[in-house]
Amino acid sequence: MKRLFFVAFLCFTVSGCAVGVIAGAGAMDGANRAEMQKMACLTRYGFLPALEFGWASGTDPGTGAAVMESVLSRAYVQRVAPGSYADRSGISEGDLILTVNDANVVDYTSIETMSESNGQRFSKLTLKNSTGKVYIVKFNSTQ
Repeated sequence: MKRLFFVAFLCFTVSGCAVGVIAGAGAMDGANRAEMQKMACLTRYGFLPALEFGWASGTDPGTGAAVMESVLSRAYVQRVAPGSYADRSGISEGDLILTVNDANVVDYTSIETMSESNGQRFSKLTLKNSTGKVYIVKFNSTQ
């Protein structure tokens, strides 16, 4: 309730700043949604996925100017619940997530798929363990 009052107050006094505050609140809600989707993976399948992003040099296609772009550094399994389906399937903490339903992991869409919050059925992960072995775990078929 206080947040709504605060945003409404800004809208009446400094309308230019209110847009920034509203956009910031939306980004925060998006981050919370992503965290809830990751928790859904942990409770339903027994693993907590994590995505790490870094920076890479790029070029603005419109101006040709050099820019820094956020890029996915790695997707990995942050935690595995003991006795869970993921644990019984051989998934370990630190395993790299290569594909989700045969699609490369490029952004948070993969977490939406794993939590089934985008309407797509989650069925398969391709992972690579610490020894470099690539393996596949199927979901929603034998649970």
